[in-house]
Amino acid sequence: MRNFIFRCPISGLSVQGSDTGTESAPHYVAESCLACGGVHVVNPATGKLLSEEHAPAQRRPRDSRGMA
Repeated sequence: MRNFIFRCPISGLSVQGSDTGTESAPHYVAESCLACGGVHVVNPATGKLLSEEHAPAQRRPRDSRGMA
């Protein structure tokens, strides 16, 4: 078992998680967060949340004609 650190997006605190480390391909684990009591999906290799790694593209503002 290996430990990793991720940042809780709600509280902003660093939280320690753990993974069995049996998978070699990039994967995500659901971690219970001791800082906020929620559950976050984390890549244990990078410590980044799924929402951080796959953030949606920013929308371009529309002009006065409704065109992007």
